[in-house]
Amino acid sequence: MPCSATCCRRFSRTPQPAVDESTGTVRIGRLVAGAQLTAVALNALPDPQSIQDHLHRLADSVDTDPRLAVSTAKALIESTAKCVLTARERSYTRSAKVPALVNAAQESLGLAAKSVSDEDRALRQALQSLVTLTQSVTEIRNSVGIDHGAEEVPRWVRPRHARLVVGAAQVWCQLMLETLADLDAPWRHSKS
Repeated sequence: MPCSATCCRRFSRTPQPAVDESTGTVRIGRLVAGAQLTAVALNALPDPQSIQDHLHRLADSVDTDPRLAVSTAKALIESTAKCVLTARERSYTRSAKVPALVNAAQESLGLAAKSVSDEDRALRQALQSLVTLTQSVTEIRNSVGIDHGAEEVPRWVRPRHARLVVGAAQVWCQLMLETLADLDAPWRHSKS
């Protein structure tokens, strides 16, 4: 007999999804599936449709197709980096790899670890860790994602792994887009 406690009912397997079209947030009951970004972050872009598209796909796939969610999380990072670079009027090549895009986007917003003063060592370390997170997302996607025509389907990937990867992508994307939107962000006052 299934448990009837509130905590178990909240995690039921038959949720009714609801999408907030303005933010791209997908709510399932009281839970949020996939990644979500704040309205402030999404409003940093003139057209957040590409980001919202990834968010919708993540909401649909984290529990049902974790490999697709991993691939989409990497695509979310890549799209966010390109959107930031475009908004900052910085060029990039179509063939640019995600690590280069991530570094260029962080640099364009004054969020490169090397741009932080020595006094803020913890912040410098956190910003460098974000780069490492995005690289890990890319590497995981390369090994388990749906984009490379694998000879064997990786069987170890579970929704919890997808949530880890999606969460990593969300943290980086949120910081990039909120910094882009921030009227007091240091990049707005620099000469570059």
